[in-house]
Amino acid sequence: MLGKLVHWLRILGQDVAYSTRLTDLDLILKAKNEDRILITKDFKLYQTSVKNKIKSFYVSSQNRAEVLAQIQKTFGLSLDMDPTISRCPLCNCVLKSVTKQYAAKKIKNNTLLYYDEYWSCAKCESIYWHGSHWKNIASTLEKAKNFV
Repeated sequence: MLGKLVHWLRILGQDVAYSTRLTDLDLILKAKNEDRILITKDFKLYQTSVKNKIKSFYVSSQNRAEVLAQIQKTFGLSLDMDPTISRCPLCNCVLKSVTKQYAAKKIKNNTLLYYDEYWSCAKCESIYWHGSHWKNIASTLEKAKNFV
């Protein structure tokens, strides 16, 4: 669940560090040293981070829209999709607008017939566009707004 939540937060423009390999202590130190919010499903880790005055959020729901709404309410996260501030869901790097010609080198030709706007990750070079998944993203964000 948190891996997918990471993707959602990055799509919404948040700079999100994610690791399944760090110890609880390392996560707390990283959050403190980098002034990050620690988001976890581990209640013990959440309690420890709060005791150490780390901004923290405990994920208590399995419902993605509800979790996004709770984070929005707690930290003021915008639930509006804006590709100009979105980050790569895979590697967290900032996306940049690219031409259709640039995108053509990376994606299938059929996609080029239907879409005109594309964004590329400066690091991993993944290409993004307002494809069919866009409606699903918009729907989930609308549900999240209704929770608020």
